[in-house]
Amino acid sequence: MKQNKKKRFLKYRIGVTAFFSALLIVGVLNAVWPKPTYSASENRELAKAPKFSFSALFDGSFISGYEKYLSDTFIGREQLFTLASKIRSHYGIQKGGDIVIVGPGTGGDHGKAETSSDTSSKTDNPSSGNPASGADTSSQNPSSQQPSSVPPAERDGEGEVVNNMVVGDSTVFQMYQYYEGVNNRYAKNVSLFAEKYPNVNTYCMVVPINTAFYLPQKYVNSTSDERESIQKIYDAMSDRVHTVDAYSKLEQHTNEYIYFRTDHHWTQLGAYYAYTAFAEATGTQPFSLEGMRTVEYPNFLGSLYTLVKENAAAAERLAKHSDTVIGYIPDFEYELNYYPDTSITEPWYVLGKGTLVSENCTADNKYMCFIHGDQPLEVIRNKSNQNGKTLILFKESYGNAFTPLVCHDYETTLVVDFRYFTANLSELMGMYNVTDALFLDYILAPGTSQRVDEIQDMVSR
Repeated sequence: MKQNKKKRFLKYRIGVTAFFSALLIVGVLNAVWPKPTYSASENRELAKAPKFSFSALFDGSFISGYEKYLSDTFIGREQLFTLASKIRSHYGIQKGGDIVIVGPGTGGDHGKAETSSDTSSKTDNPSSGNPASGADTSSQNPSSQQPSSVPPAERDGEGEVVNNMVVGDSTVFQMYQYYEGVNNRYAKNVSLFAEKYPNVNTYCMVVPINTAFYLPQKYVNSTSDERESIQKIYDAMSDRVHTVDAYSKLEQHTNEYIYFRTDHHWTQLGAYYAYTAFAEATGTQPFSLEGMRTVEYPNFLGSLYTLVKENAAAAERLAKHSDTVIGYIPDFEYELNYYPDTSITEPWYVLGKGTLVSENCTADNKYMCFIHGDQPLEVIRNKSNQNGKTLILFKESYGNAFTPLVCHDYETTLVVDFRYFTANLSELMGMYNVTDALFLDYILAPGTSQRVDEIQDMVSR
Protein backbone atom coordinates (compact mmCIF):
# COMPACT_ATOMS: atom_id res chain seq x y z
CA MET A 1 0.00 0.00 0.00
CA LYS A 2 2.78 2.42 1.04
CA GLN A 3 4.74 1.37 -2.05
CA ASN A 4 1.77 2.35 -4.30
CA LYS A 5 1.46 5.73 -2.55
CA LYS A 6 5.16 6.37 -3.08
CA LYS A 7 4.84 5.50 -6.77
CA ARG A 8 1.83 7.80 -7.18
CA PHE A 9 3.61 10.59 -5.32
CA LEU A 10 6.71 10.10 -7.47
CA LYS A 11 4.60 10.27 -10.66
CA TYR A 12 2.93 13.42 -9.33
CA ARG A 13 6.30 15.04 -8.58
CA ILE A 14 7.62 14.09 -12.00
CA GLY A 15 4.52 15.50 -13.69
CA VAL A 16 4.60 18.77 -11.73
CA THR A 17 8.35 19.14 -12.27
CA ALA A 18 8.01 18.51 -16.00
CA PHE A 19 5.13 20.99 -16.26
CA PHE A 20 6.91 23.83 -14.49
CA SER A 21 10.18 23.02 -16.25
CA ALA A 22 8.39 23.33 -19.58
CA LEU A 23 6.89 26.66 -18.48
CA LEU A 24 10.33 27.87 -17.43
CA ILE A 25 11.97 26.78 -20.67
CA VAL A 26 9.25 28.37 -22.79
CA GLY A 27 9.43 31.52 -20.68
CA VAL A 28 13.20 31.79 -21.03
CA LEU A 29 13.07 31.07 -24.76
CA ASN A 30 10.29 33.61 -25.22
CA ALA A 31 12.38 36.21 -23.37
CA VAL A 32 15.63 35.67 -25.31
CA TRP A 33 14.30 34.61 -28.72
CA PRO A 34 14.46 37.33 -31.39
CA LYS A 35 11.11 39.06 -31.55
CA PRO A 36 9.34 38.87 -34.93
CA THR A 37 8.01 42.09 -36.39
CA TYR A 38 5.85 40.68 -39.16
CA SER A 39 3.35 37.80 -39.51
CA ALA A 40 3.29 36.26 -42.98
CA SER A 41 0.26 34.08 -42.20
CA GLU A 42 -1.79 37.08 -40.99
CA ASN A 43 -0.30 39.52 -43.47
CA ARG A 44 0.47 42.25 -40.97
CA GLU A 45 3.11 43.82 -38.80
CA LEU A 46 3.14 42.73 -35.17
CA ALA A 47 2.72 44.84 -32.06
CA LYS A 48 5.68 46.85 -30.83
CA ALA A 49 6.73 47.02 -27.17
CA PRO A 50 5.11 50.12 -25.63
CA LYS A 51 7.25 52.88 -24.15
CA PHE A 52 7.16 52.93 -20.36
CA SER A 53 5.91 55.94 -18.46
CA PHE A 54 4.30 56.23 -15.04
CA SER A 55 1.23 57.88 -16.54
CA ALA A 56 0.82 54.99 -18.98
CA LEU A 57 1.30 52.53 -16.14
CA PHE A 58 -1.32 54.16 -13.93
CA ASP A 59 -3.97 54.57 -16.66
CA GLY A 60 -3.52 50.94 -17.74
CA SER A 61 -2.42 51.66 -21.31
CA PHE A 62 1.11 50.35 -20.73
CA ILE A 63 -0.19 47.03 -19.39
CA SER A 64 -2.68 46.58 -22.23
CA GLY A 65 -0.04 47.54 -24.79
CA TYR A 66 2.45 45.09 -23.30
CA GLU A 67 -0.15 42.32 -23.31
CA LYS A 68 -0.68 42.91 -27.05
CA TYR A 69 3.10 42.86 -27.58
CA LEU A 70 3.55 39.57 -25.69
CA SER A 71 0.57 37.99 -27.46
CA ASP A 72 1.88 38.98 -30.88
CA THR A 73 5.48 37.93 -30.32
CA PHE A 74 5.00 34.71 -28.33
CA ILE A 75 7.36 32.00 -29.53
CA GLY A 76 5.74 29.57 -32.00
CA ARG A 77 2.71 31.81 -32.56
CA GLU A 78 3.12 31.85 -36.34
CA GLN A 79 3.15 28.05 -36.54
CA LEU A 80 0.09 27.76 -34.30
CA PHE A 81 -1.81 30.26 -36.43
CA THR A 82 -0.97 28.31 -39.60
CA LEU A 83 -2.10 25.06 -37.96
CA ALA A 84 -5.39 26.65 -36.90
CA SER A 85 -5.94 27.89 -40.46
CA LYS A 86 -5.44 24.36 -41.80
CA ILE A 87 -7.96 22.98 -39.30
CA ARG A 88 -10.53 25.65 -40.23
CA SER A 89 -10.12 24.80 -43.90
CA HIS A 90 -12.19 21.64 -43.29
CA TYR A 91 -15.20 23.49 -41.86
CA GLY A 92 -16.98 24.48 -45.10
CA ILE A 93 -19.02 27.67 -45.21
CA GLN A 94 -19.92 28.97 -41.75
CA LYS A 95 -22.63 31.57 -41.33
CA GLY A 96 -21.10 34.93 -40.58
CA GLY A 97 -17.65 33.85 -41.66
CA ASP A 98 -15.37 36.84 -41.13
CA ILE A 99 -11.70 37.47 -41.59
CA VAL A 100 -10.30 39.01 -38.44
CA ILE A 101 -6.63 39.91 -38.86
CA VAL A 102 -5.64 42.15 -36.00
CA GLY A 103 -2.62 43.61 -34.25
CA PRO A 104 -0.97 46.94 -33.54
CA GLY A 105 1.38 48.45 -36.04
CA THR A 106 -0.47 47.63 -39.23
CA GLY A 107 -3.73 46.64 -40.73
CA GLY A 108 -5.96 43.88 -41.63
CA ASP A 109 -9.49 44.15 -40.56
CA HIS A 110 -9.53 43.42 -39.44
CA GLY A 111 -6.18 43.77 -40.61
CA LYS A 112 -3.52 44.21 -43.15
CA ALA A 113 -2.82 42.26 -46.28
CA GLU A 114 0.72 41.22 -46.84
CA THR A 115 2.32 38.77 -49.22
CA SER A 116 3.75 38.65 -52.68
CA SER A 117 4.07 36.29 -55.61
CA ASP A 118 4.35 36.29 -59.36
CA THR A 119 2.57 36.23 -62.72
CA SER A 120 -0.41 38.13 -64.00
CA SER A 121 -3.36 37.16 -66.14
CA LYS A 122 -4.86 38.30 -69.40
CA THR A 123 -6.28 41.82 -69.53
CA ASP A 124 -9.68 43.24 -70.28
CA ASN A 125 -7.81 46.20 -71.79
CA PRO A 126 -5.80 44.96 -74.79
CA SER A 127 -3.68 48.09 -74.80
CA SER A 128 -2.23 47.42 -71.35
CA GLY A 129 0.67 45.05 -71.09
CA ASN A 130 2.14 43.23 -68.13
CA PRO A 131 3.49 45.63 -65.51
CA ALA A 132 7.20 45.60 -65.00
CA SER A 133 8.54 43.87 -61.94
CA GLY A 134 9.19 46.10 -58.95
CA ALA A 135 7.71 49.57 -58.59
CA ASP A 136 6.85 51.45 -61.73
CA THR A 137 5.72 55.06 -61.89
CA SER A 138 3.67 56.72 -64.58
CA SER A 139 1.24 59.59 -65.13
CA GLN A 140 -1.65 58.06 -67.00
CA ASN A 141 -5.35 58.82 -66.76
CA PRO A 142 -6.90 56.67 -63.97
CA SER A 143 -9.38 55.10 -66.38
CA SER A 144 -6.46 53.63 -68.33
CA GLN A 145 -4.37 52.97 -65.26
CA GLN A 146 -5.29 49.30 -65.10
CA PRO A 147 -2.92 46.43 -64.28
CA SER A 148 -2.62 43.43 -66.56
CA SER A 149 -5.81 41.86 -65.22
CA VAL A 150 -8.94 43.41 -63.71
CA PRO A 151 -11.79 41.80 -61.78
CA PRO A 152 -14.50 40.61 -64.14
CA ALA A 153 -17.60 42.72 -64.55
CA GLU A 154 -19.68 39.51 -64.37
CA ARG A 155 -19.96 37.06 -61.48
CA ASP A 156 -16.67 35.18 -61.08
CA GLY A 157 -17.10 31.60 -62.33
CA GLU A 158 -18.59 28.67 -60.43
CA GLY A 159 -16.44 28.90 -57.34
CA GLU A 160 -15.55 26.43 -54.58
CA VAL A 161 -15.51 26.66 -50.80
CA VAL A 162 -12.03 26.84 -49.25
CA ASN A 163 -11.44 27.71 -45.59
CA ASN A 164 -14.90 29.24 -45.14
CA MET A 165 -14.49 31.42 -48.22
CA VAL A 166 -15.45 31.07 -51.87
CA VAL A 167 -12.66 30.92 -54.44
CA GLY A 168 -13.81 31.84 -57.94
CA ASP A 169 -11.86 31.67 -61.17
CA SER A 170 -9.65 34.58 -60.17
CA THR A 171 -10.95 36.01 -56.90
CA VAL A 172 -11.43 35.08 -53.23
CA PHE A 173 -14.67 36.10 -51.51
CA GLN A 174 -15.54 36.44 -47.84
CA MET A 175 -19.06 35.38 -46.90
CA TYR A 176 -20.84 38.31 -45.25
CA GLN A 177 -23.70 37.97 -42.78
CA TYR A 178 -25.67 40.79 -41.19
CA TYR A 179 -26.14 40.56 -37.41
CA GLU A 180 -28.58 43.13 -36.09
CA GLY A 181 -27.39 43.26 -32.48
CA VAL A 182 -23.72 43.95 -33.20
CA ASN A 183 -24.45 46.32 -36.07
CA ASN A 184 -26.87 48.29 -33.92
CA ARG A 185 -24.16 48.65 -31.26
CA TYR A 186 -21.85 50.04 -33.94
CA ALA A 187 -24.52 52.54 -34.98
CA LYS A 188 -25.12 53.47 -31.34
CA ASN A 189 -21.46 54.22 -30.68
CA VAL A 190 -21.02 56.31 -33.82
CA SER A 191 -24.12 58.21 -32.71
CA LEU A 192 -22.68 58.64 -29.21
CA PHE A 193 -19.60 60.26 -30.69
CA ALA A 194 -21.77 62.66 -32.70
CA GLU A 195 -23.73 63.59 -29.57
CA LYS A 196 -20.57 63.96 -27.49
CA TYR A 197 -19.07 66.39 -30.01
CA PRO A 198 -22.06 68.33 -31.37
CA ASN A 199 -19.89 71.02 -32.98
CA VAL A 200 -18.20 68.46 -35.20
CA ASN A 201 -19.81 67.34 -38.46
CA THR A 202 -19.90 63.55 -38.05
CA TYR A 203 -20.05 61.25 -41.07
CA CYS A 204 -20.15 57.48 -41.44
CA MET A 205 -19.24 55.49 -44.53
CA VAL A 206 -19.64 51.69 -44.51
CA VAL A 207 -18.02 50.12 -47.55
CA PRO A 208 -19.13 46.90 -49.30
CA ILE A 209 -16.61 44.17 -50.09
CA ASN A 210 -16.03 42.54 -53.48
CA THR A 211 -18.59 39.86 -52.60
CA ALA A 212 -21.37 42.38 -53.24
CA PHE A 213 -20.48 42.68 -56.93
CA TYR A 214 -18.53 39.62 -58.10
CA LEU A 215 -19.53 36.57 -55.99
CA PRO A 216 -20.37 33.49 -58.10
CA GLN A 217 -24.13 33.39 -58.58
CA LYS A 218 -24.76 30.08 -56.84
CA TYR A 219 -23.46 31.48 -53.53
CA VAL A 220 -25.36 34.78 -53.60
CA ASN A 221 -28.13 33.48 -51.34
CA SER A 222 -25.52 32.38 -48.77
CA THR A 223 -24.68 36.00 -47.94
CA SER A 224 -26.63 38.99 -46.72
CA ASP A 225 -27.44 41.73 -49.19
CA GLU A 226 -24.78 44.35 -48.53
CA ARG A 227 -26.70 47.37 -49.79
CA GLU A 228 -29.64 46.52 -47.53
CA SER A 229 -27.32 45.77 -44.60
CA ILE A 230 -25.53 49.10 -44.92
CA GLN A 231 -28.87 50.91 -45.03
CA LYS A 232 -29.99 49.11 -41.85
CA ILE A 233 -26.83 50.27 -40.10
CA TYR A 234 -27.43 53.82 -41.25
CA ASP A 235 -31.10 53.72 -40.22
CA ALA A 236 -30.05 52.82 -36.67
CA MET A 237 -27.93 55.98 -36.33
CA SER A 238 -29.03 59.30 -34.90
CA ASP A 239 -29.87 62.28 -37.09
CA ARG A 240 -26.58 63.88 -36.04
CA VAL A 241 -24.68 61.38 -38.20
CA HIS A 242 -24.43 62.12 -41.92
CA THR A 243 -24.27 58.84 -43.81
CA VAL A 244 -22.29 58.44 -47.04
CA ASP A 245 -23.37 56.16 -49.89
CA ALA A 246 -20.14 54.55 -51.11
CA TYR A 247 -22.02 51.52 -52.42
CA SER A 248 -23.66 53.35 -55.33
CA LYS A 249 -20.38 54.98 -56.39
CA LEU A 250 -18.55 51.65 -56.43
CA GLU A 251 -21.44 49.95 -58.21
CA GLN A 252 -21.03 52.41 -61.08
CA HIS A 253 -17.43 51.25 -61.61
CA THR A 254 -17.55 47.47 -61.24
CA ASN A 255 -15.91 47.04 -64.64
CA GLU A 256 -12.83 48.82 -63.26
CA TYR A 257 -10.10 47.62 -60.90
CA ILE A 258 -11.75 48.71 -57.64
CA TYR A 259 -11.04 45.60 -55.51
CA PHE A 260 -8.10 43.27 -55.24
CA ARG A 261 -8.78 39.68 -56.20
CA THR A 262 -6.53 37.98 -53.64
CA ASP A 263 -6.79 40.49 -50.81
CA HIS A 264 -9.64 41.73 -48.62
CA HIS A 265 -8.98 45.41 -49.36
CA TRP A 266 -10.15 47.71 -52.10
CA THR A 267 -7.67 49.25 -54.51
CA GLN A 268 -6.89 52.94 -54.27
CA LEU A 269 -9.01 53.48 -57.37
CA GLY A 270 -11.94 51.99 -55.45
CA ALA A 271 -11.08 54.19 -52.48
CA TYR A 272 -11.06 57.19 -54.83
CA TYR A 273 -14.64 56.60 -55.96
CA ALA A 274 -15.71 56.35 -52.30
CA TYR A 275 -13.76 59.55 -51.62
CA THR A 276 -15.84 61.35 -54.27
CA ALA A 277 -18.99 60.24 -52.42
CA PHE A 278 -17.60 61.66 -49.16
CA ALA A 279 -16.50 64.89 -50.83
CA GLU A 280 -19.97 65.38 -52.25
CA ALA A 281 -21.52 64.71 -48.84
CA THR A 282 -19.35 67.44 -47.31
CA GLY A 283 -20.06 69.90 -50.11
CA THR A 284 -16.49 69.69 -51.44
CA GLN A 285 -15.53 69.47 -55.08
CA PRO A 286 -13.55 66.21 -55.41
CA PHE A 287 -10.20 66.53 -57.15
CA SER A 288 -9.42 64.53 -60.29
CA LEU A 289 -6.88 61.73 -60.56
CA GLU A 290 -6.20 62.65 -64.15
CA GLY A 291 -2.57 63.47 -64.78
CA MET A 292 -1.36 62.28 -61.36
CA ARG A 293 1.81 60.23 -61.15
CA THR A 294 1.34 56.64 -60.04
CA VAL A 295 3.45 53.88 -58.57
CA GLU A 296 2.79 50.20 -59.35
CA TYR A 297 3.71 47.11 -57.35
CA PRO A 298 2.80 44.03 -59.41
CA ASN A 299 2.70 40.34 -58.49
CA PHE A 300 0.84 40.90 -55.22
CA LEU A 301 -0.93 38.01 -53.51
CA GLY A 302 -2.79 39.23 -50.47
CA SER A 303 -4.43 38.23 -47.21
CA LEU A 304 -7.19 36.06 -48.67
CA TYR A 305 -4.71 34.15 -50.82
CA THR A 306 -2.77 33.40 -47.64
CA LEU A 307 -5.86 31.92 -46.02
CA VAL A 308 -6.73 29.60 -48.93
CA LYS A 309 -3.30 28.71 -50.32
CA GLU A 310 -3.28 25.33 -48.58
CA ASN A 311 -5.64 24.26 -51.36
CA ALA A 312 -3.11 23.70 -54.14
CA ALA A 313 -5.60 24.03 -57.00
CA ALA A 314 -7.00 27.30 -55.66
CA ALA A 315 -3.51 28.65 -54.99
CA GLU A 316 -2.35 27.83 -58.51
CA ARG A 317 -5.43 29.42 -60.04
CA LEU A 318 -5.10 32.60 -58.00
CA ALA A 319 -1.37 32.90 -58.65
CA LYS A 320 -2.19 33.28 -62.34
CA HIS A 321 -4.32 36.32 -61.43
CA SER A 322 -2.01 38.12 -59.02
CA ASP A 323 -2.85 41.68 -58.12
CA THR A 324 -1.08 44.96 -58.75
CA VAL A 325 -1.07 47.64 -56.06
CA ILE A 326 -1.40 51.03 -57.75
CA GLY A 327 -0.86 54.18 -55.72
CA TYR A 328 -1.66 57.75 -56.77
CA ILE A 329 1.12 60.03 -55.57
CA PRO A 330 -0.12 63.21 -53.83
CA ASP A 331 0.84 66.41 -55.63
CA PHE A 332 0.91 68.65 -52.54
CA GLU A 333 3.47 69.33 -49.82
CA TYR A 334 2.75 67.74 -46.46
CA GLU A 335 4.17 66.50 -43.18
CA LEU A 336 3.14 63.19 -41.63
CA ASN A 337 3.71 62.32 -37.96
CA TYR A 338 2.79 59.01 -36.42
CA TYR A 339 2.47 58.14 -32.78
CA PRO A 340 2.55 55.10 -30.47
CA ASP A 341 -0.74 53.87 -29.05
CA THR A 342 -0.23 55.54 -25.66
CA SER A 343 0.81 59.02 -26.77
CA ILE A 344 -0.71 61.93 -28.68
CA THR A 345 2.09 64.41 -28.01
CA GLU A 346 5.33 62.52 -28.71
CA PRO A 347 5.49 61.17 -32.29
CA TRP A 348 7.68 58.23 -33.19
CA TYR A 349 8.50 59.75 -36.55
CA VAL A 350 8.09 63.02 -38.40
CA LEU A 351 7.99 62.28 -42.11
CA GLY A 352 7.58 64.25 -45.29
CA LYS A 353 7.34 63.72 -49.02
CA GLY A 354 6.85 60.16 -50.23
CA THR A 355 5.23 58.79 -47.08
CA LEU A 356 1.49 59.06 -47.84
CA VAL A 357 2.11 56.80 -50.85
CA SER A 358 5.54 55.21 -50.87
CA GLU A 359 7.37 54.93 -54.16
CA ASN A 360 9.85 52.48 -52.65
CA CYS A 361 7.82 50.05 -50.54
CA THR A 362 10.06 47.15 -49.48
CA ALA A 363 7.46 45.25 -47.42
CA ASP A 364 6.10 41.98 -48.82
CA ASN A 365 2.67 43.51 -48.39
CA LYS A 366 2.63 46.27 -50.95
CA TYR A 367 -0.61 47.62 -49.47
CA MET A 368 1.81 48.93 -46.86
CA CYS A 369 2.77 51.61 -49.36
CA PHE A 370 -0.21 53.59 -48.08
CA ILE A 371 0.53 55.73 -44.97
CA HIS A 372 3.04 53.23 -43.53
CA GLY A 373 0.33 50.70 -42.74
CA ASP A 374 -1.80 50.92 -39.62
CA GLN A 375 -0.54 53.16 -36.83
CA PRO A 376 -2.53 54.10 -33.70
CA LEU A 377 -2.45 57.79 -34.63
CA GLU A 378 -1.15 59.71 -37.62
CA VAL A 379 -1.31 63.47 -38.08
CA ILE A 380 -1.00 64.82 -41.63
CA ARG A 381 -0.54 68.54 -42.25
CA ASN A 382 -1.27 69.68 -45.79
CA LYS A 383 1.11 72.59 -46.38
CA SER A 384 -0.62 73.45 -49.66
CA ASN A 385 -4.10 73.87 -48.18
CA GLN A 386 -4.56 76.46 -45.45
CA ASN A 387 -8.37 76.25 -45.27
CA GLY A 388 -8.46 75.76 -41.49
CA LYS A 389 -10.43 72.51 -41.78
CA THR A 390 -9.47 69.48 -39.69
CA LEU A 391 -10.73 65.94 -40.26
CA ILE A 392 -10.48 63.10 -37.76
CA LEU A 393 -10.73 59.79 -39.60
CA PHE A 394 -11.59 56.69 -37.57
CA LYS A 395 -10.67 53.63 -39.57
CA GLU A 396 -9.34 50.12 -39.90
CA SER A 397 -7.07 49.19 -42.81
CA TYR A 398 -9.59 50.13 -45.50
CA GLY A 399 -8.81 53.71 -44.53
CA ASN A 400 -5.16 53.41 -45.55
CA ALA A 401 -5.74 53.79 -49.29
CA PHE A 402 -8.41 56.42 -48.60
CA THR A 403 -6.27 58.70 -46.43
CA PRO A 404 -3.89 60.08 -49.11
CA LEU A 405 -6.97 61.13 -51.07
CA VAL A 406 -9.08 62.78 -48.39
CA CYS A 407 -6.25 64.77 -46.80
CA HIS A 408 -6.09 66.71 -50.07
CA ASP A 409 -9.18 68.62 -48.84
CA TYR A 410 -8.06 69.38 -45.26
CA GLU A 411 -5.34 71.46 -43.68
CA THR A 412 -4.98 68.82 -40.96
CA THR A 413 -6.05 65.17 -40.99
CA LEU A 414 -5.96 63.03 -37.86
CA VAL A 415 -5.98 59.32 -38.70
CA VAL A 416 -7.03 57.16 -35.75
CA ASP A 417 -6.96 53.39 -36.00
CA PHE A 418 -9.46 52.48 -33.30
CA ARG A 419 -8.03 48.96 -33.03
CA TYR A 420 -4.75 50.20 -31.57
CA PHE A 421 -5.42 53.71 -30.28
CA THR A 422 -5.43 53.60 -26.45
CA ALA A 423 -4.82 57.26 -25.65
CA ASN A 424 -7.50 59.68 -24.48
CA LEU A 425 -9.77 60.67 -27.37
CA SER A 426 -11.25 63.66 -25.55
CA GLU A 427 -7.75 65.04 -25.01
CA LEU A 428 -6.91 64.56 -28.68
CA MET A 429 -10.11 66.30 -29.76
CA GLY A 430 -9.24 69.18 -27.43
CA MET A 431 -5.81 69.62 -28.98
CA TYR A 432 -7.15 70.20 -32.49
CA ASN A 433 -9.99 72.30 -33.84
CA VAL A 434 -11.73 69.32 -35.44
CA THR A 435 -14.36 70.38 -37.96
CA ASP A 436 -15.29 67.00 -39.49
CA ALA A 437 -15.20 63.38 -38.32
CA LEU A 438 -15.53 60.29 -40.50
CA PHE A 439 -16.03 56.70 -39.40
CA LEU A 440 -14.88 54.64 -42.38
CA ASP A 441 -15.25 50.86 -42.15
CA TYR A 442 -15.58 47.99 -44.52
CA ILE A 443 -18.79 46.12 -43.95
CA LEU A 444 -17.38 43.29 -41.84
CA ALA A 445 -16.15 45.64 -39.09
CA PRO A 446 -19.57 46.90 -37.83
CA GLY A 447 -20.69 43.27 -37.48
CA THR A 448 -17.62 42.15 -35.52
CA SER A 449 -17.96 42.41 -31.73
CA GLN A 450 -14.26 43.03 -31.17
CA ARG A 451 -14.22 45.97 -33.57
CA VAL A 452 -17.35 47.48 -32.00
CA ASP A 453 -15.91 47.01 -28.49
CA GLU A 454 -12.81 48.92 -29.58
CA ILE A 455 -14.88 51.78 -30.97
CA GLN A 456 -17.02 51.88 -27.82
CA ASP A 457 -13.93 51.95 -25.62
CA MET A 458 -12.36 54.71 -27.72
CA VAL A 459 -15.47 56.91 -27.75
CA SER A 460 -15.88 56.56 -23.98
CA ARG A 461 -12.39 57.95 -23.27
